[in-house]
Amino acid sequence: MIKISHLNKYYYKNKSNEIHVINDFNLELGEKGLIAFFGKSGCGKTTLLNTIGGLDKFDSGSISIDGASVSCKNDDLRNEYIGYIFQNYNLNESVTVLENVSDALRLCGLKDEDEIRKRSIVALTNVGMEKYINRTPNNLSGGQMQRIAIARAIVKNPKIILADEPTGNLDEANTILIMNLLREIANNHLVLLVTHEADLVDKYCDKVIELGDGKIVNIRDNVISDYKETNNKNNIYLGDLEKESVDNNLVNVEYYGDTLNKVNLQIVNNNGKIYLKVLDNNVNIITDDSEVKLISGKYEAIKKEEVESNKMLDLPQIENGTYGKLFNFKSSFTTGYYQNFRRKKKGKALLKICMVMFTAVLVIMTSIFGVSFKKLKEVSNAYSHNTFYVYSNYTDLYNRIMSDYNDGKLSADYATVTTNLRFYTLHFNTNYFESFNNVDNSAFKTNCVFLPNTLIKNKRVISGKAIDLKDYELVISSRVADNLLENSNVGYIKSYEDLIGLETNYYLNKTNAKCKVVGIVEDNDITIYANSFTLACFESAQGITYLDDDIKDVVGEEFYNSISDNEAIYVSYGINSFKVNDTIQVRGVDIKIKKILTYDDIYSYGYEKMYYYNITDGLYVTKDTYIKVCTSFGNSYNINHNYDAKPLKQSSDIVYDYYPTYYVRLYSNNPKKTLEYLNNNYSEVNPIFKLDSFYQPNDFRESELEESRRDISSKIITMIVMFALLSLCMYFIMRSSLMIRIKQIGIYRAIGVSKKNLVFKFFIEALVLTIFTVGLSFIFISIFLWFNISRSALMKEIFYYPLWLSLLLLGVLFGVCSFCGILPVLGLLRKTPSEILSKYDI
Repeated sequence: MIKISHLNKYYYKNKSNEIHVINDFNLELGEKGLIAFFGKSGCGKTTLLNTIGGLDKFDSGSISIDGASVSCKNDDLRNEYIGYIFQNYNLNESVTVLENVSDALRLCGLKDEDEIRKRSIVALTNVGMEKYINRTPNNLSGGQMQRIAIARAIVKNPKIILADEPTGNLDEANTILIMNLLREIANNHLVLLVTHEADLVDKYCDKVIELGDGKIVNIRDNVISDYKETNNKNNIYLGDLEKESVDNNLVNVEYYGDTLNKVNLQIVNNNGKIYLKVLDNNVNIITDDSEVKLISGKYEAIKKEEVESNKMLDLPQIENGTYGKLFNFKSSFTTGYYQNFRRKKKGKALLKICMVMFTAVLVIMTSIFGVSFKKLKEVSNAYSHNTFYVYSNYTDLYNRIMSDYNDGKLSADYATVTTNLRFYTLHFNTNYFESFNNVDNSAFKTNCVFLPNTLIKNKRVISGKAIDLKDYELVISSRVADNLLENSNVGYIKSYEDLIGLETNYYLNKTNAKCKVVGIVEDNDITIYANSFTLACFESAQGITYLDDDIKDVVGEEFYNSISDNEAIYVSYGINSFKVNDTIQVRGVDIKIKKILTYDDIYSYGYEKMYYYNITDGLYVTKDTYIKVCTSFGNSYNINHNYDAKPLKQSSDIVYDYYPTYYVRLYSNNPKKTLEYLNNNYSEVNPIFKLDSFYQPNDFRESELEESRRDISSKIITMIVMFALLSLCMYFIMRSSLMIRIKQIGIYRAIGVSKKNLVFKFFIEALVLTIFTVGLSFIFISIFLWFNISRSALMKEIFYYPLWLSLLLLGVLFGVCSFCGILPVLGLLRKTPSEILSKYDI
């Protein structure tokens, strides 16, 4: 049945206080009999028994039962083969006697509750405890609890019973009773008994194995007489006592035993009900539930072979069950609710309130965080898929680019010169009906690339018009229109038609003229079409919209008002070769320089004015617009640019003492071919300032992604902190719940509950706690957000909280809380059942 080979176990292995508690132990045992492991305290008896029973691990060697290897990880083997009787009973005091016994059957996979009850009552009847099935163990005596522990061990009719000091806490009467039960069981089963009481060993055991320092000192077969004393000293045999009777026609009293001392009683008959009051303190009342029983007749020595067969033999063994599973969803849910919400503790209540608050904050943070996710999702709409920027700071390089463009080698549809290596961000206002940012009166915005209206060609008009564009009129692509509608934070702009007539927030002339949308064409790129004059306005208006009043202050109002439409003030910060009255041509318009302002003129006027002028260089044109002139630069290079990428006619060269960076912006409807040509012909260009030779759409995509990632990263840190605080609350609540039940968990592990099932139990308990704190808080705040976002366009600008994002957050919340909820029990279950019971004995 049991084979032990070269078994070794250490405490504090490889340390100075190492103890070799089981030392090269070898033993083989048969299928039945009462075998005693006998020896002094500390010789390794209990450790050996725990190791055989799988309650403790060993360091080397092997243990097998019917050829199956035993380890502390094999809960199935323990449930199938072994019943354990503990010195401290290890009963679950929170449930009834019947439930304690029934649990052993459930751990073997038996699910029929009627069968479980029937077998449990049979087992309790075997030990004389059938009358106590509805009591809890804490209402019973030590002897009664040990008999229940025996019933729990025998109810599944295991092949092996392990008994660790089963009589150590019992009086003489109960010791005899328990040993008689074990002796009966041993007639058909293998019972391994750990004890240090020599008289019990000699009187009851078939074989005695004496241990010392973890080794077998002696093995001897014990000769037991044909007759065994089975007298239970809790039983009083009336036939062995002298009897006297008193009968006075009112009361018949029978007296047994030695000479009777006077007993004072009061008997009362009140309306037919008899009441008895005992006036002496040394009188014990015997009832049907009493441990002591009165038995008619005399006690006799009964031959061993005449002892009635044990009723537990009528219980068939349970085979092929699902071992180790005691807790299901329903029982775990009920326990979880009781532990977390019926047991009132101020500390835990405060932590639950914190969990509710942290969840509310996380929902709000996620909805704000969602805006960044929205941007990340919409990154493809934030850059042009058809626009390239080619570095062109050198005259010969510029000429080469323009030659390739004019010859069609670049496969580009439009080329222009710019210093802006980004797309324009076009803002629209709503006249303060509803606005998120009241500083710039901008209700929403979109990235865009400006193109001449000649490129509209045969594009399908979706709304408005697309021909005969006047100054300050814009035709937007359907992609730009979609971006505007998605970013709209005003309730009355919901369709393409609502965008017609919408104005930008840029002032492009002295009369505060603004561009407005007049049409939408089908185009999947972020493009806006306008006439040449409007394009020049946008190119020049970037960054100089504050110059109007400032220049008037510098030159004086009289001189300012004297400037005609074809005259301009020129602002120079470099080595200026222009002179007053020189004429230059901008977009085919001859502009006469009326006055030249230098750095000294600006600086002498004051630092604040210098700030505005530092962001401009070129012409200030009074004809309803601002125009910056891209001209020559560099110490040894002269190049002529204008916004149509054609040589600029001017009366003399302009030389700057700094190096602005110029690019030729190409717009191509065949970006793949354009990129291929640029890779083959312009990759070798070596720009100044360590710039790239050209920029393709994918570069801007990565730039947009990086910007969104930085925004997300900064918010993630804050959310991680909130999740950490929430996790700590969950951890400490579940740890507190675990600490008061460590002994109970040790008992569950000892009787065969698997680690997996215990983790499941605590997972469900953590889930219950999460549902009634995190879950309810999540639902309330989410509904509040959804309601307000659906009713307020302004809230859509601040929060983005779609269903998929809320479900993702809910999953993460439940996942994090559940994981932190089972962390305490996972840490505890790393220990063996024996270690849990001994180290955490409460």
